[in-house]
Amino acid sequence: MSVLDELAGGLVVSCQPLPDDPDDPMRDPYVQARVAAAVVRGGAVAVRVNGPDDVRAVRAAVDVPVIGLYKHGTQGVFITPTAGHALEAARAGSHVVAVDATDRPRPDGRTFADTVRAVHEQTEALVLADVSTVAEGVAAVEAGADAVATTLSGYTPAGPTIDGPDLGLVARLAALLPVPVIAEGRYRTTEQISRAFEAGAHAVVTGNAVTSPLWITRRLVPATPPGGERTGEEGASMKRRTLLAATGAAGLATVALGGPAVARPAGRGPSVALVPLDDRPVNTYCAEMTAASAGAEVLLPPRDLLGRFFTPGDGAGIAQWLDGTDGVDGYVISVSMLAYGGLIASRTAAPALADALRNLEAIRRLRTRGSDTVIEVHDTIQRLAVTSTGTDLDNYRDLLVQWAKLYDQVVNLGQEALRAQLDAVRARIPDAVVEDYLAARARNHQVNRLMVEWVADGTISHLVLSEDDTAPVGLARAERVELEALVARLGVGDRVEIFPGADEVNALLVARVVAAGAAPTYRVEYAGVSGEGWTAALEGIPFAENIRRHVTSVGGRVVTGDADIVLAVNTPSAAAGQRAADLDAFVGRIGELLAAGTPVIVVDPLIVNKGDHDLVSRMESRLDLPALLSYSGWNTGGNALGLALAHGTARWAYLRSSGSGFGVPELRGPARAHAEYLLYRFVKDDPWKNVVQVEAYAHARAQGWDPLALTAEQKRYFDGWVRDRLVPLTERYFADHFAGHELVLGRRGRKTFTATLDRVTAVRVELPWDRLFEVTLEPSLRLR
Repeated sequence: MSVLDELAGGLVVSCQPLPDDPDDPMRDPYVQARVAAAVVRGGAVAVRVNGPDDVRAVRAAVDVPVIGLYKHGTQGVFITPTAGHALEAARAGSHVVAVDATDRPRPDGRTFADTVRAVHEQTEALVLADVSTVAEGVAAVEAGADAVATTLSGYTPAGPTIDGPDLGLVARLAALLPVPVIAEGRYRTTEQISRAFEAGAHAVVTGNAVTSPLWITRRLVPATPPGGERTGEEGASMKRRTLLAATGAAGLATVALGGPAVARPAGRGPSVALVPLDDRPVNTYCAEMTAASAGAEVLLPPRDLLGRFFTPGDGAGIAQWLDGTDGVDGYVISVSMLAYGGLIASRTAAPALADALRNLEAIRRLRTRGSDTVIEVHDTIQRLAVTSTGTDLDNYRDLLVQWAKLYDQVVNLGQEALRAQLDAVRARIPDAVVEDYLAARARNHQVNRLMVEWVADGTISHLVLSEDDTAPVGLARAERVELEALVARLGVGDRVEIFPGADEVNALLVARVVAAGAAPTYRVEYAGVSGEGWTAALEGIPFAENIRRHVTSVGGRVVTGDADIVLAVNTPSAAAGQRAADLDAFVGRIGELLAAGTPVIVVDPLIVNKGDHDLVSRMESRLDLPALLSYSGWNTGGNALGLALAHGTARWAYLRSSGSGFGVPELRGPARAHAEYLLYRFVKDDPWKNVVQVEAYAHARAQGWDPLALTAEQKRYFDGWVRDRLVPLTERYFADHFAGHELVLGRRGRKTFTATLDRVTAVRVELPWDRLFEVTLEPSLRLR
C-alpha cells in the first residue's frame, strides 16, 4: 500500500498556526506535534504540516503520513515556492510535499516541473500539487505530480471567489485526472466533507475549523452580546468566558498565573540545542534519534548554516542562531563547527584563529544569560591524517601520518635511532604542505586549551576532548598529554574527559542532557579477551579505559557487580580457533540477560567501519533484536561505543521514568523512534557496510570513478543505485527480524505497556556527501 492509498476515503487534518498572525500562541513545533497526535487519535488518516521544524516534530509524534509544506512569505507563490523549500520539507521527514502548482511566477524563476523533478530525484517523497483551476491540475500531472489538491481555489486571480469549498473543481478534476484528487479549502462541516467525497475526492483536508483555537474563537466572539468596552467585574467576566471557550479551565489557570499561553506539560521531554560536528547523519540524525527514543527533541541550526562536505559551515551565522535560542534544557556545542565550519574545515589552516575566537564568544554569551544553563561542549584533538580531497594533497596523506608519528618518537620521546627515517620522510613532503598542517594543529591546540580554561572559569559545564582517529604515537599523542596536564593543573578532571573518538560525541552529550540525574551503572561483559589488554584500531588506550571515559561522559559509572545496564562488548578471541565458540557463548549470554529482564547494550568495535557479521548473524537468529537497548558497529571502536552507549542510555532513562507523567499514547512516539533507530543501526552497520557498500565501491571503480570523490552527476547516479538496493533490503530486514515483535513502550508499577511492530511505511535513502563512505538511511515504522 502506498502513502496515497492510506489517505483513501479519509480525513486529513492541517495542523498549522495562522499564517497571518505571527503571534499565534500555537506557533511552536511541540504544540503542533501534540495537535497532530490528538487529531490522529480522533481518526485523521494523515496530517498536513508547515515548515521543517514542525514536520520533524510531528513525524516523531504520529504514525500516519505527513504532508509537509514550507511557506515563505504571504503573497504570490508562497506555499513551498522553490525546489529548495520542497527539498527541505522532504528531508525533514515529509512523506508527501505540497507545492503551489499554479502558473504564477516563482521566486527562483524555475518551474513547478523543476521542483517535482528535484523532489523525485533527490528524495523518496511524493509531490502534491496545490492548484486553483482545472488547467493547473492538468498541467501539474503532466509535470509529474503524484496527486492534486484544490487548496488554492478562491485564493488566486485565476480561480473563482467563493465562501465555501469549490466542489465543482473537485468533480471536474476527479473526472479528468489519473491521479488522486484531494479536496482542500474551506471544508468546515460534515456535510461539506460528505459532498466532497460524492464529487470524487480521494481524501478531504480540513484545518482551522479543527486545529486553530485562535481562528475558531474569532469566529465565535462576534456572537457575544454587544456593549463596547467592558470594565471591572463585568469585563473580567467576559474575558474569562471568551478565554474558556478557547482554552478551557486549564488554559485559564495558566494565563491567570502569568505563564505562557501554551504551558509546557509535565510529561514533555527535554529539548537540546545542538551545534553538530558537521552535517553528516552520524552527527545530526543519530543525535536526533537518540533524543527521540527518550521523548526528547533536538534543535539544529538551519540547514544552510551547516555547510556540506568541503563547503564549510557558517560559524558566525551559527553563533547568531545560538544567540536566538531560548527555553531549551541544555546546549551541546561542537567547537569544530562553531569555530571553523565543521570537522573537515578544522583540519586545514584556512579558518583564521581570530574568526574562530569571535564565533566562540557565543558560548560566553550563553553563560551570561544564565548561571545554571547546561552547556556541554565537544572539541577534537586533530587527527594525524588530512581529509582525502581528490587533489594532489592526497599524495602526501600517508606521508604526513608517517612523519607526524616519527616526529613524536624522535623529538618528544627521544628515539634518536629513528631520526634518519624522520628526515627521509620529511624530505618527500613539500614545505607548504607541512606548514599548513602544523598551522592547523597549532590553532586547534590553542582552542583546545582555551576550552579547558573555560571549564575552569565556569563558562562551560562539561567538556569532551576527543582524539579523532589517533594512534599510540604521533603529534596528537603529544597534544593530548599536554592537555591532560592542563586539566590536572586547573583541577577540572571531574568536568573534562579526553578519549579516542569524535563522531559519536554529539549523540553522547545529547544523551547526557536527556538522562541528567539518572546516573546509571554499567557492568561490562566481553565476547573474547578483556578490554583491559586490547586496544582497538586507530586508538591509543586500552578499550576498557575508553569504556570508562565514555561512560563518565554520559553521566554514569562502570561497576563490577550488579548494574543497571550490561555493556556486551565484542572483543577478539584469544585464539582464532575458539572464535565460533566465543561468539556462541556471548550471544547466548545476551539472550539470558534479556530473558531475565536485564537491559543490554551491544557494542561491536572489533572491525573498523563495519559490524562483525559473524556476531550479527548469530544475534539475528537467536535474539529478539528489538528487546536490545541499542547496538552499534560503525567506524572506530570509540564511535561504535559512544553511539550505542548514547542510544541505550537515553532509552533506559526514558523507560525508567515512563511511570510518571506519561500517558500511553505519548509512549508510542519514543518507542517507534527507538525501533527505527535500532533498525537503522543493524541495516547500516552490517548489510550496508559488509555487502552493499562493497559492491558500490567496486561498481564505481569499474567505471573509473573515485568512490570518495564523486562528481555531481555520479552522485545522482549512485543516489538511485544505492536507494534501489537499500530500500528493499531494509524492508526485508524488518520483515525478518522486527515485524510482529513486541516493543516495550513504558512501565507503570508492575504493568508493562507494549505495542507490536507492524510494518515499514517509508525508507529515505541518499548519499549525504559526494562519496560512498556514508549513507542517509531513515526508516519509518508503524506500530499496532
